[in-house]
Amino acid sequence: MIRKVLSAVLAATLVGAAATAGAQSVIGFGPAMVIPIAAQTNTYTSEIFVGHQSGISLVLRVEFVGGIGTAAPGWRDCGTIVVPSSSGWVSSTSFSLGAQCGLPAGSNFGMVLLSNDAPFQNSGFFAYSRTQAFNATGFSVEGFTAGSLSAQSQRLIGLKRVTGAGPSPVPFQTNCFVGSFEEAVDYRIRLSDSAGNQLGFVDGSLQPFQLVRHLDIFAAAGLSGNFSNVSVVIQNRATFVQGNKYFPPYLSFCTVQDNLLFTADFRIAKSFSSFDGAHSTQIFACEPPECPSYEYSIKDVTKKDVIAMFVRVPDQITCELKSDRLGELEMQLRQPGIMPTPLSSVNPGSAAFTPLPGPVVAGGSDQVGFAYDTGLEIVRASDGTVMRDFWSLEISARETVPSPTTPINYSISCRNGSGTIIARPYQAPDDF
Repeated sequence: MIRKVLSAVLAATLVGAAATAGAQSVIGFGPAMVIPIAAQTNTYTSEIFVGHQSGISLVLRVEFVGGIGTAAPGWRDCGTIVVPSSSGWVSSTSFSLGAQCGLPAGSNFGMVLLSNDAPFQNSGFFAYSRTQAFNATGFSVEGFTAGSLSAQSQRLIGLKRVTGAGPSPVPFQTNCFVGSFEEAVDYRIRLSDSAGNQLGFVDGSLQPFQLVRHLDIFAAAGLSGNFSNVSVVIQNRATFVQGNKYFPPYLSFCTVQDNLLFTADFRIAKSFSSFDGAHSTQIFACEPPECPSYEYSIKDVTKKDVIAMFVRVPDQITCELKSDRLGELEMQLRQPGIMPTPLSSVNPGSAAFTPLPGPVVAGGSDQVGFAYDTGLEIVRASDGTVMRDFWSLEISARETVPSPTTPINYSISCRNGSGTIIARPYQAPDDF
């Protein structure tokens, strides 16, 4: 079930008659999905759509987590649905939230969790919801892949509170939400002005599978008057324990509500790296005296160390070597390999081609550091090879006379904007 898969998920709700909606990455396909907003009230109903492209039928588990104070708070098993097999293109199905989950009369809002249910079934799918009133006005919200969500401290910007008096006839109110999953969560919501000065905070605690709504977060923090361009940080107050893999998972978001027409927008709180090593924006160099020794070493002057570095284009990357023998080392960055001939021009049955090494784009002979901007191109023109791939970070000994003695110990320090991960080096013939 998806609650065994999630480390954190998104959610959203309705405030009175206020509809909210959110955006997502275009990568919205996976084996476990979260629908941020779903509702069954006297005014609104939600229909959930699920699609996939596979030769087998998908059996999906449906679960619902209702908000505190609703007619059906907490976690609810809503049974399974079947998405029919696809003949090559997308097949889909849909269901009513209220009917599928057997929700009672009254106000119901919360999030829908979808996941593969059949044994050994790991097919990906995508989903979205359509929530609308009896007059057909409403909104659509995409599903989010469960694996892309976060348990870190989370941040929002651009929040405001307007009383409606004075020059602005429209009153605005900001409401913030925090939800828990399999573990209890203690949290703090901090509000700060545009300069980062703290305005106030709200503390709270949740038991497993709860969603709480803080109406008018400014009033909840003891603040009065009008505010604009306010930032919020939601922090997990779990006590740090050496060896912990993660803090208890939770979700957070805010809505800025127009109290004249009762419309609202939805703002999911954002984290830096989701406690995901593949999205680290900094690779720290471990070197003496902070560490007992350097992390790597060149053991043969005829070989170079090749380190696979995942790069999410577009990005800016800065790397440098750390060593007590920098004058004997050099480093360069190479793009992913390319095909020697575009596949579109290859006749069927032709012999296989061996990819060529990608071009060197930064660093080089006698260089121990570089700063590189990939540019905005996401896909390279040559055969459509993706640029979001493993690039090569290469380190070797300089070609001096006499040759440097080995081993030459070193560490690597890199910074980037989109996040990366590097692998342990392997050796290849030195060619620079």
